[in-house]
Amino acid sequence: MHGYIANIQRFCIHDGPGIRTTVFLKGCPLRCRWCANPETQALLPELMYRRGFCMACGNCLDSCRRDVLGLESGALSYAAERCDLCGCCADVCPKGALCMNGTYVSAGSVIEEVMRDADVFDATCGGVTFSGGEPFFQPQFLKALLDLSKKAGLDTVVETSAHADWENIENCAPGIDHFICDLKHADQKKLEEWACGNAGLVKANISKIMALGKDVLIRIPVIPEFNDDAHSAQAFAAYLNQKCVRKVELLPYHPLGEAKYAFLFRQAAMPEIDRESTEAAVSDLIAALGKAGIETVVSGR
Repeated sequence: MHGYIANIQRFCIHDGPGIRTTVFLKGCPLRCRWCANPETQALLPELMYRRGFCMACGNCLDSCRRDVLGLESGALSYAAERCDLCGCCADVCPKGALCMNGTYVSAGSVIEEVMRDADVFDATCGGVTFSGGEPFFQPQFLKALLDLSKKAGLDTVVETSAHADWENIENCAPGIDHFICDLKHADQKKLEEWACGNAGLVKANISKIMALGKDVLIRIPVIPEFNDDAHSAQAFAAYLNQKCVRKVELLPYHPLGEAKYAFLFRQAAMPEIDRESTEAAVSDLIAALGKAGIETVVSGR
């Protein structure tokens, strides 16, 4: 079984118990404005361009068979609609300013790479985490990765938006020890506007996941102007109390992914937000959920 991954990141401490190796799968049904990993949204590989590395040598223009690249004022232009993603331009780039994001790999080769850290997992009660993107966007590939992980004796985590077909989640569930589920918003209009998502589908899937009896962590990304107001907090509290959830993790917004949009020849969708606004949003949500009897921990600061 083969699939597409964006990256494998080692020695992660925020993606589940212990020290973990996180595999970022490509493909996601959502388009969150605040996405920190836009390079994982598309399933297929994409061309990335780091202008600071570019020598403006023109090698890439000469190699392109479809004339999709242009060079003006020392920067590349890119006509993505005509590109066949052959990667020839990246192959001839002397400084790596151009590269292909995304690799088509076998499940076996991924787990072989993960197992390089087996001693670290044993020492810290860690394991492998599958993230994205949305891991359930490639359900058969994820199932193969999970099956091989369990055969290798690995502890497994799946980080998910829960925006997926339940059949795919249920099929993979036997191989998952821990779920980390993003609850981005409980309101349909807000989630649709900011992420092109279906809040009803997410809440229904989280409820079903919790009913499986697995270890489940609910994580709320705190996004100023999106879910930091009193109405959003009330909606979160109502849903969490209904499901008897007494502790959630808050993940404050950070702008670390903004540069990646430029690498992908895209415009970032989020407005400029300063750190002070983010801290205020986190404090407000902590207070509101606390009044509802829900304990919060803050990660990623």
